Amino acid sequence: MTGVVIVSHGRFVDGILDSVRMLLGSDVLNKVTSVVLTEMDSVEGLVQRVKEAIEKVRDENGVLVLVDLFGGTPSRAAAMIVIENPNVEVVAGLNLPMLLQVLLNLDKPANELAKLAVEAGREGIIHVSERIREQVLKTKEQ
Repeated sequence: MTGVVIVSHGRFVDGILDSVRMLLGSDVLNKVTSVVLTEMDSVEGLVQRVKEAIEKVRDENGVLVLVDLFGGTPSRAAAMIVIENPNVEVVAGLNLPMLLQVLLNLDKPANELAKLAVEAGREGIIHVSERIREQVLKTKEQ
């Protein structure tokens, strides 16, 4: 099973993992670990903690690192690690639909899981009010 490391600014990761527990239970988190960036962390310190987290969940399928924001410190730290680790994939823009899809497909290798993560993350963003208005309009036209 592919290992998953989630890295975020502050406690964002704690909240999203709490949501996962509510929706899927705790068992799906056996191959998941997280790293929280605090205001006191240096980039070097964060890189070291992310490396340790990767080693904790490393698997022959690789490791998928999910970060909250592209270009932020967690993203830059993970990018430094990817250069040295061909079996580590990094995806930025973490959201709940993305994480759920990842956790339901941990049997896939990290590179495939990264593609699924990006797709699920994009599909999980919906302009709900616009969609409702379109449905109402279609119903009125019938």
